Amino acid sequence: MRADPRPPRSLEDLTQAVRAATAQRNAEALQALYDATFASELRPRPLSARAGEERASVRAWFEAWDEALTELVFADDGHFGLLRLAMLPRRSGFPLGLLLLNAFWLDRCGSDRIEPRERREAQPPAEAESFDQQARRLGRLLCRTNARSPLDYAAVAASLDHRLLPALLLWFLGGYLMDPLATVDPVVTANRADAIEGFVAFHSGRDIPLPPSTIFGVVSFSAGSLVEEPRPFLEVLSERIMAPTLSKQRAKGRSSKGRRRLRARPTEGLPAGPQAVVLSNWHESSAVYRCMNLVVRGKSSDGSWGLQVTRQDAPDPQALPNQWRDVPLRAVALDTIPELARTAANPHVVMHQPH
Repeated sequence: MRADPRPPRSLEDLTQAVRAATAQRNAEALQALYDATFASELRPRPLSARAGEERASVRAWFEAWDEALTELVFADDGHFGLLRLAMLPRRSGFPLGLLLLNAFWLDRCGSDRIEPRERREAQPPAEAESFDQQARRLGRLLCRTNARSPLDYAAVAASLDHRLLPALLLWFLGGYLMDPLATVDPVVTANRADAIEGFVAFHSGRDIPLPPSTIFGVVSFSAGSLVEEPRPFLEVLSERIMAPTLSKQRAKGRSSKGRRRLRARPTEGLPAGPQAVVLSNWHESSAVYRCMNLVVRGKSSDGSWGLQVTRQDAPDPQALPNQWRDVPLRAVALDTIPELARTAANPHVVMHQPH
């Protein structure tokens, strides 16, 4: 019988339950606690811990999960089922995927476990190891490493069984490139730049679809702060990871009639006639532009108007690709996004008309 998934009431009780499940090697209880907290979006958030005692409680919670990972999931004698749930994706995502990002939360809540005791490059799994051995070694690397430590991404990726590449990708895009949040540390900046260079080199010739994730948007938006020239990184992310992911998701569960529709021109599915088109991050090196222009490009010549998301008082046609410089434009400040639908419904309020 599966353990009761309902969590105890207090964070302290939850933490003790995780530690008890780890000590008892109770995989079912641990999975039930994950399902009732992380998977239900009820996980404690370090930023909500204002007082010292609250912060200590949150830190204890994430450190309890760190112990579960290192002692029960990724240990040499760890639980095989939990290892698979943590490291292998299913159609809807990783069943225990948020635990791969636990280093992020350890850092946010002030745990000293994430601080590199020695600033040396993490050793990748050995190619000669079995799949289980590789998965455990990789898991131990991921759950304790952030961008304060250097990472030879290409070497780690090349050493892995191909089934483990999605786990490495999830952690790299959602953890290593995001944690720590501060990018003013030159060591962190250099480590990320080197890792991104390895990422581009390794994935430029390989399609590795990930389950759809919000990390695509987050890391795309942040790319400019990660490297001086983000275009190669965004091209690989868009064409080798995001595009295969979207194509794979569209194809699944579709009838043959539905698949035929995928070969039609993208704009054929849009309503005919003028519409408002949101031109946010609308430049050639933007992942948003590269993904969405194919869908809406026909609207640039049918009388549609553009909503350029900007903090300026007036729109700037020169900031757009040539194709979109001849559409009527209205500037929309970022803090008016909740009113975007109402703004789009009014085609008569236009601040710039092309000449």
